[in-house]
Amino acid sequence: MAANRLEEEVSVRPDAAADWHKDSDADAVERRVLEGIRARDDSIVLMHSWPDSTAEALPRILDGLVAEGAELVDVATLKHP
Repeated sequence: MAANRLEEEVSVRPDAAADWHKDSDADAVERRVLEGIRARDDSIVLMHSWPDSTAEALPRILDGLVAEGAELVDVATLKHP
């Protein structure tokens, strides 16, 4: 039931980064993630560890979110505020 409550409160966006796509460079990953989060600011974005583009984009994504005033929390915090 907690999982259902979590799903109702946030938007899980497995497609937001599309970092798995073979044509996704770091700039594209960064752009898609930031645009997706700007469209809905209560998102969880699924990213993968294997594309080099993800590792390259992640610091820029985090810096961009912090610069825009985003509050970054882990999933446990969302489940138990």
